Formats: sequence, C-alpha cells, structure tokens
Amino acid sequence: MSVLSDLEPKSVFTFFEEITKIPHGSGNVEQISDYLADFAKERKLFCIQDEWKNVIIVKEASAGYEEEPAIILQGHMDMVAVKKPDCEIDMRTEGLRAAVKGDVVYAEGTSLGGDDGIAVAYCLALLDSHTIKHPKLEVILTVDEEVGMDGARAIDLSMLTGNRMVNLDSEDEGIFLTSCAGGARVKCRLPLVSEEGEGIAFKVTVGGLLAIQEVKYTRRGEIPTACWEGCYNGFPDRFRFVSVKPRAGWRIMPFPVRLPLCWCWRKRTEILFRRFLPDWRRRFRRSLRQRIPVFI
Repeated sequence: MSVLSDLEPKSVFTFFEEITKIPHGSGNVEQISDYLADFAKERKLFCIQDEWKNVIIVKEASAGYEEEPAIILQGHMDMVAVKKPDCEIDMRTEGLRAAVKGDVVYAEGTSLGGDDGIAVAYCLALLDSHTIKHPKLEVILTVDEEVGMDGARAIDLSMLTGNRMVNLDSEDEGIFLTSCAGGARVKCRLPLVSEEGEGIAFKVTVGGLLAIQEVKYTRRGEIPTACWEGCYNGFPDRFRFVSVKPRAGWRIMPFPVRLPLCWCWRKRTEILFRRFLPDWRRRFRRSLRQRIPVFI
C-alpha cells in the first residue's frame, strides 16, 4: 500500500516511494541502476548503463521545442544507508519503510535517502510525463557520490549535446548555486598514549544524534563541536577521561549516531559518579539546544 500517494507533486512522490523500496546505499547500487535502465527501456528512451552502473537517459524535445538548447539534469542514485541500533532492517537487501508525519516524510528506523532520491524522482517524473513540454532532456544519474563521487569521476559524458546543466543536489529549497567547490577526503593519524591505571571504568553512551549528513548543523560543525566539548569539558577533573569511540554504522559520510564515552574514576566511589551523571546529562543537552535549534 502506498504511503506517499496523497503528496504533491503526485508523480514525483510515486517514483520516490518506488525508489525507497529498492536497496541503494553507496556501494550497493546494482538494483537501483537496473531499475533506472528498465524504466528507460519500457518507455523506449535512449539509455546508457556503464560498467560502473551510472545511467544516462535521453528524452527528445517536445513538439515546438526542437530548436531549444538541451538541458542536462544531474543527480545521484546512491544514499547514505544508516539505521538506528535497534532497527532490524538489512539495508543491503531490504527496502525502507517510508512514512509521513504532518508535512515530514521519513523512514522508520533508517535514513530516508532524500539525498539524492528526490532528484532521481524528479527526473523520472519529467521523463515519464506526456504533458510537460520541454527541450531535449539529458539525465545523468551517477553512483557512489556519497563516498567520494566515484561514479562522476568514471562516467563518459562525451555523447551529451547540452551545455547547460542543473544539478539536483543542494542544501536549501529555492536557492540556486552557480558552482561547487567539490569535496575532499582527509585521513588523519593522531598519536595515542596508553598507560596502566587503577579504578572503576564507566561507559556512557551519547545517542539520538542526527546522523543524516544533509543536516546543515552537522556540516557547519555545531554537532561535532558540542559533542567533543561535552566529552572533554563536561566532567570535573576528578573523573579521568579515557577514550571515545565514535560509531556511525558502516558508512563513511554521516556523523556518529552513538558516542560511547569511557571514564575511569580515580577513586573507588561509584556513588559520586552516578550522582553527577544526571547533572552532566542536563548540561550537555542544554549545550546542544543552544547550538542546534532542531535538537530536542
């Protein structure tokens, strides 16, 4: 049963819901790529599916628009596939459970894949339409954007005729960017010092953080900054900070959804630690709210 059928534009959300039913995390794009290629073949549209599973679909201009310049529409078919610790969905083999609450579309227990599934849905809706007049459309849907733009680096675009492109992967609705600085992957190696000690170790898990990379507060740094400040500065000196091990699941992009923190109490006084913890929790949440309005 469709859960997005009442949303407008209807054709866009119809295709978006179909996409959510297909596993398409980065590195796991064969099914979604085949779906797009079959979509084109069923409508007798020109289609190229390369060895990397990138897909290019071309739809000729509507009557009366043959002389207009071609338009290139570009998005990516992969998503950041992350889920809550207690979610039983296997995101490599199962689809998502899309849901609607008010004016928010979300997935139960997992990321939704709006980045960049909504771009794919818009492209399919345009390609499927018999009523929308348009110039020649050249649709580029790449793979593995979320882990380094691997598909974009490998794709052959020599057959395209357009010289105007609309990239359907942005941050804010209603804002158009004229260019992009690209991205970079940075690897850091930090020296660690270990030593033996005595005491009682405590592990405190900071959970419920926003893991979807689209959230602008993560990209601006408020979430990471608040969390690390809470780790190092939230406890008094008599608690000795031992380690932090971020866990974001098995994907590269998202900020950690769980932060297991470990402290060692210099004295064997577990009661004092447990008394202090609720106050630290309140101050830590207050700090997040000040930095991040969307944090509850």
